[in-house]
Amino acid sequence: FNLVTGKGGEVGNELASNPKVGMVSLTGSVPAGQQVMKAAAENIIKVSLELGGKAPAIVMDDADLDLAIKAIVDSRVINTGQVCNCAERVYVHEKIKDEFTTRLVEAMKAVKYGDPLKDKDIQMGPLINKAAQESVQQKVNRAVQEGAKIACGGKKVEGAGSFFEPTVITGATNDMEIVQEEIFGPVIPIISFANLDEAIALANDSEF
Repeated sequence: FNLVTGKGGEVGNELASNPKVGMVSLTGSVPAGQQVMKAAAENIIKVSLELGGKAPAIVMDDADLDLAIKAIVDSRVINTGQVCNCAERVYVHEKIKDEFTTRLVEAMKAVKYGDPLKDKDIQMGPLINKAAQESVQQKVNRAVQEGAKIACGGKKVEGAGSFFEPTVITGATNDMEIVQEEIFGPVIPIISFANLDEAIALANDSEF
């Protein structure tokens, strides 16, 4: 087993295009996946790609809210939301929207974030860098400009590290960037629905 570290554009490109490599596996963005496929195609190297996603969570009116909220919060704060298959958007039945939102906001406000090397009880660490922190902030800002509201959080944490407050967005619509594109941060947009057919239609209304 050999570990080679470096930037994707340099090390990754060399590995993907080297004829001595038998297979390349990538977890990353769609553009990165396209570049890897092009590089690997020159030598017909096998490729396995796990690319972007916008996984939905659907909460029906008879759901166990304790279980649903814990699962959604845990999914969203693990690795600070920088996971391709975590719950990126939540669809909740209109009958329980208010109760669910109140309890989800309470749970997100209670998330303890900071340096896990200094405090073993930390639930969420920082984003990978300041550029990622700024990207999340811009997406939240644009959601507000488009008419969404911030129920909690919504701001990057100034100072050392690249922390972003655990955030819940309400009043979002399915055509908003915050719902359609990967956030890659601890942000949860909520949209209500009237029945299961509508929830499935909303969940499937995505390029992912």
